[in-house]
Amino acid sequence: NPFQHVASKDVSQIALSEFDDSVDKIRAAGIEVLVFEGNNPEAPDEIFPNWLSTYSNGTIVLSSMMAKNRRIEKRNDIIGNLKSDFKVYSVLDFSVLEKNNHFLEGTGSLVLDRISKVAYATISERTSVYALVDLCTIMGYKPVIFETQNREGKSVYHTDLMMSIGQDFTIFCYDLLNKEDKAKVEKSLYGHNVIEISMEQFEHMAGNVLQVKNKDGKKYFIASENALNSYTPQQLSVITNSSTIIALKIPTIEEIGGGSARCLLGDLYLKKS
Repeated sequence: NPFQHVASKDVSQIALSEFDDSVDKIRAAGIEVLVFEGNNPEAPDEIFPNWLSTYSNGTIVLSSMMAKNRRIEKRNDIIGNLKSDFKVYSVLDFSVLEKNNHFLEGTGSLVLDRISKVAYATISERTSVYALVDLCTIMGYKPVIFETQNREGKSVYHTDLMMSIGQDFTIFCYDLLNKEDKAKVEKSLYGHNVIEISMEQFEHMAGNVLQVKNKDGKKYFIASENALNSYTPQQLSVITNSSTIIALKIPTIEEIGGGSARCLLGDLYLKKS
């Protein structure tokens, strides 16, 4: 993960404090947040719940994860808790694909247009075409696949770092695409109100964001302070026209963990029991 940096000291308590503060800020807006305590010191990245994704038809999908220490994040007690409180009709477990090095890391690998049923994904070591097509076939989504290249000439490892689809706007970094793939994505996003972010904004986590609603239906835009500081006044105007901003102060999580606001959030589309 090129966004990760080695810590010069133990920062676990600082990261946990940033996490707890983030939860408090989101809950203060009237947004329900489920928090499950970590229970395995060998799984430091379980702060990012990429291994689980949910669908409004009552499906839970368990991801195929590349890193072995991320595979142990999958927990039956969490799945059981969701089954108790929400209407869950099926659980699709893609873990078997790990044996053949086919990975699809849930909310990181896929950015879903849940209205039009389109799944956007950049191919990388953590996102295989085989696994993507398999999931899309089962769930009835059309895959839109593209290649990316950052400043170092490497693929973006997770699609949610460069793209976010909300109800009122879509954020995308076209600077990472070649001409052909850019045209393909632009065609697919026709009709979306696209906020185009630059390579530099991408590097400040401006794509790793999420629009949500609280219990009263009010819209909020969750992003890190780092991401928000990179937006132009015009971009912020589009965002705030429909959403109230929740700014998360998570510099340690971003710098050492390598993930930002979206990475921290596993959005629930299940209906309550």
